Amino acid sequence: TAERAAASLKHLNVPPDSEPPSLLKTHLKLDENVDAVSAEVSAELGEIVHNIDDALRSTGTFGLSLEALMPHLGVALSARDLKMVVEALADATKHVAEHSRALERRITLSKLLIQDLHQDLEAARADSLTDDMTGLANRRRFGQVLKMEAFEARETGNPLCLALADVDNFKRLNDSLGHQAGDRALRVVAQMFQHSIKSGAHACRYGGEEFALVLPRTELAEAVVLANNIRGAVKERELVKKLRGQSLGPVTLSIGVAAYRPGEPVDDFVHRADAYLYAAKQRGRDRVEADAA
Repeated sequence: TAERAAASLKHLNVPPDSEPPSLLKTHLKLDENVDAVSAEVSAELGEIVHNIDDALRSTGTFGLSLEALMPHLGVALSARDLKMVVEALADATKHVAEHSRALERRITLSKLLIQDLHQDLEAARADSLTDDMTGLANRRRFGQVLKMEAFEARETGNPLCLALADVDNFKRLNDSLGHQAGDRALRVVAQMFQHSIKSGAHACRYGGEEFALVLPRTELAEAVVLANNIRGAVKERELVKKLRGQSLGPVTLSIGVAAYRPGEPVDDFVHRADAYLYAAKQRGRDRVEADAA
């Protein structure tokens, strides 16, 4: 909707009268896909209800037919009258049976269709939580998993760490070598994050050239080691411009790591990790800054 788009633009600090960024357009399109599939499911369920109503009306008609015939069953009938009563009962029964078979076929078909629509809906929802360029979870999914893991940490007392990373001098890389080179650098960084994390951790594209790692059941010292391993792996990965074979030089990361404090608001948790990221930038880049152990 226009209101949702305006709210999203405000959140991204984009003037409402400017062209929405492509990422926002993608999210709005995916939301429309989810809404469309949901509408199809609702329409199919409505059709099932309609068919059930028809069957109930048919059953009601059958009941009325029986009521009409009951007085005749209690008296002596001629062969001709008895034949008419039996034929009437047979016709009513046949009518109900036909409606029942039609309803059964319709429900079977609807079940298959709804299963397909459910798969489409799940795929659309997954797309709406995935960054199109890198394949990592997007900012929306980041917010969801961080709240979930913070709640889990509060309830269980298990450690939780958050790492925020930023590609150093990314604007200069884009300006000097082009956006395709910049996109390639982001994809390589994303691969390093994805390949380095353990099961249960969440790698996300936080926005632009920023990435996030949500690390449940991870102590601070382990999170810092992981952050440094990723930083080193990215730096060692030689990026080459595909068409010309031109080296893009080393890509470095600045990373801030914070450990969750029980009861801490999630926004404050993110703010502390971001502050350490800023400190890493200020202290020379290509480094990890973190809470005191």
